[in-house]
Order: sequence, then C-alpha cells, then structure tokens
Amino acid sequence: MFNVSTKRSLSFDRTGGDEMPSTKESRKSGNVLQGMVICLTGLPIDQKQRLHRLVEMLGGRYTGDLDTSQTTHLISQTSKGAKYETASACSRIFIVTPIWLIDTFKAGKRMTEADYPVASDGETTFSHSDQPLEYDLDKILERPERKVVFSPCRFLLIGFEGRSGEGRKLEKLIQRGRGILYREMNEIISHLIVRDECDKVLLDASKTVSVHHPCQPPVLSPQWVLKSFEAEKLLTTASSEYRPRDPVVVQSCLPKSGAAETENRTLTKVKDKTSRLLRSSIFYLVRLSPPSGAVDFSTSQLKDEIVNNGGRILSSKVLEALRVDQQTSSNSRRICYVVCWGGFTSTHLSIHNLLSQLQKEDLSQIVPVTPIWLKTSIKEGKLLGISRNPVLFQPQSWPFMKLPKKLKIAVTGFVGSERMALIQIIRAMGADYTESMKPNNTHLICREGKGEKYEKGLEWGLGVVSIDWLYHILQHGYGGLNKADEEGCEDRFSLSKEGCEDRF
Repeated sequence: MFNVSTKRSLSFDRTGGDEMPSTKESRKSGNVLQGMVICLTGLPIDQKQRLHRLVEMLGGRYTGDLDTSQTTHLISQTSKGAKYETASACSRIFIVTPIWLIDTFKAGKRMTEADYPVASDGETTFSHSDQPLEYDLDKILERPERKVVFSPCRFLLIGFEGRSGEGRKLEKLIQRGRGILYREMNEIISHLIVRDECDKVLLDASKTVSVHHPCQPPVLSPQWVLKSFEAEKLLTTASSEYRPRDPVVVQSCLPKSGAAETENRTLTKVKDKTSRLLRSSIFYLVRLSPPSGAVDFSTSQLKDEIVNNGGRILSSKVLEALRVDQQTSSNSRRICYVVCWGGFTSTHLSIHNLLSQLQKEDLSQIVPVTPIWLKTSIKEGKLLGISRNPVLFQPQSWPFMKLPKKLKIAVTGFVGSERMALIQIIRAMGADYTESMKPNNTHLICREGKGEKYEKGLEWGLGVVSIDWLYHILQHGYGGLNKADEEGCEDRFSLSKEGCEDRF
C-alpha cells in the first residue's frame, strides 16, 4: 500500500483552464508594479529567490529589510514574525500571499490586494482554491510556449536526483505539456520516467513498483516524453524503443590475481553529459571520535546522502576501478572528498589505508571537507567552493562544539550558500534554527548592525550578536575560551546599541 503524498503540481493553472501568459502578455506586465517596494517573509529560501526575480520582472523593487517609510507590500505565508507584526501596525503596507504576485503576473495587471489576505491562524488563504502553495516558480519565470500533451498524465521522475542537467530540462518539458509532476510515489502516478543507464538496482525497483502499483504505470525513458511532446500526442508505451537503457559498465583490463578473477571494477560511465550532483566524485568519511560536548554526525546518514546524490564511497573496488580508469582514460583526475569531523590534521590522511594508497598512487585529487560543506552543497544543488566559507567548509584541527538545546536562533543579512551553511551548522550544533524571528527567539545573528530584524531583535531583548559569536562558540564551546562564561559570552560579540543584557 502506498502512502499518498501531498500533491506537488508544477503548474500555475489553479483553475485548470487558463494558459500561461504569452511572451507578448509577459512584456505587458513588465511595469505593472512600477513604484512598488516589496518585501518577503516567512517563505523557504528557494521560493524567496524566485519571487524576488518575479518582483523585478514586474517592474517592482525588492527589499530584504522592511522599511515602513518605503515598503508598499509585504508578501507572507504566515501571520507571524517580526516583519508581519511591523507591517500590520503600518496602514500603508499591504500584506498579501505569494499568490497575489503570481496572479498579477498572469493577469498582466495589479490584482486587488484585499482578495489575497494572510489568514490569522498562519495558514495561507487562497481566493480561488484551497490548493497548497507548492508551485515551481521557475516555470512562470521562463514563460515558455505550451502544448496540451500531458494534461492527463501524472509523472514521477526516477534517477534524476539533484534535478541537474537532463532532469531539469525534462521537468520543464513536462510542464510545458501541461503534465503534473510529483516528488514522491503515490497511488495515482500514471508514468514512471527512469533515467537512461541509471543504477540497475533502481531500474529493477521501478519495474517492481510498476507491477504492484494500483495504476501499473509504465516504466519509460525520457525519450518517450521528448517524442510525445514533438508529436503533440501521447505515444504508445508498449514499444521497446521507449524502455530505459541498461547501465553501461566498462570491464576491467587488469590481469587475474591468483585464483580469484578480477571483478568488474571500473566506475560506471554514463554516455550522456547529464549527471546527478555528486556523480564522478568519490567520498571517504573520517570520524575522529569527537569529545563530549562536540558536534557529531551520523556516518550512515552521510553515506546515504552521498549515494542518493550519485556519489561513491571509497572502497577497495573503487580504488581498483580508479587504477583502471587511470590506465584507460585521458580525462582529468577524479576528486576524492574526505569528509572529516572531530578535529583533523593532514596526518590523518596517511593513517587510513585506502587514503594512503590513493595518495601514493596519485589516483585522484584529495580535498578535505566538512559535513557542513556536503550538506550545504546538496541543499544548494551545486558543489560549492571550499574557500567560500573556510571556517565551516574546511576541516579544522579542533572539533566543532555544541550549543545548548534551549537556544532558538534566527539570522539576518546572509544570503545564498552563506545563509544555508549557517542554517546547517546551527542545527548541527543542537540549537533550534527559526526562519522567522519571534519574541521567543533567544538570539539573532546579524551580518551587520542594521535592518528591520535587527531593530526588532533589540526591541524584544534578544541576544543580537555577530557571526563571530557563533564561530567563537564553535571552537571554544558555549562557556568560552576559559570555560568561565556559562552564559555564552554574548556581551563580547553583542551588536546591541547599549550592550547585551543578561537574559538567560
């Protein structure tokens, strides 16, 4: 029996009949919000980024800080948080749901704000339907032409983790054909689209699901989607032409060793250039027994994250495959990311047998990283440069220390991967990260001492501190360098105008 997941339609057509704006109509909407200053709050980071772009496309100006003298609109998904409370007290600021912005774009005119209120219980109110806010905003930003080809189809993509390359293009094509995409298996899936030459275990599992699923969805390759779209009709799913291709494995050229035959030891090579996020990358995990009070990570969970995103864990078989790869391929060396935590020095690379062999034979480039780098890269959908955040991304000689669980921390002024890395480390340190700041927060970490959140944090009596406060605790613990300050040494890193009050 399958658990029915929440529907994640990638279509903006909530009524079922309206076409997306044509290129001409989209141009008309270019100055609809001219003179408007719009702020966002209470939304996931990826949705904020996309809505930010949409505001600018409509001729409005986006602001990260809510300035009551300039801001005209606050787009919120919840009736909570500092920005919401500030805007509520200012009669000149409209507070609307994200659907107002989407409908404004589709209509080519500014929609009436009163039709898009944020419900007082924190749940978004929709003016035309009760569909949850689970839209892929990339679609409306691209403004593609559409063909009604896949309108009766409900798709699940398999083997496209990371949504990179072919996966993203395939999703866009399905969207343009009016198909519905789901992120998880459920009882109404009608088509399983499996990446060509994906892992055989994944392919076999897809076939098994197809047989036992209530709708018995066919297992198809991306070619079926492409050809159906070009033909402007659903092609037969019975043709073997549209079955996913099996993995292509290059056999080892090494001679036999003793009585045991050399196994198939090369890394699986996919012919196309599209790949999952961590494909072609090798990983080795080094846990150095963090002391009491230090941050620890689950080795098994990290391995799952690596494998689920296409990476490989270094093993004797992978090491042998690298030797074959080096002999038969002229490509640049692969990268082996050594994920370390608990305190790290370069000598640790030589005491691990597999890493020592890797170095000695110069089979790959070795790059030490932290679990925070790995988690942030996966969240951001790209491999981040280690130098972008040396403290959090490069292994340190000291273990990362924990924060008290009682702390509730919000951040402001940080964007992109820097913000995501902060979120990951705050959670790893054991504190509670909150996307929206509320009076029951204990701390606000600011990039600089200004802005609406900063002012509200001071008003509420939070510990308003710089990022150095977190870095200091990360190295020395909540008690500080001399373990004398049991209250987290906020005063040393306070951004308060009058000094940080003792509130714990």
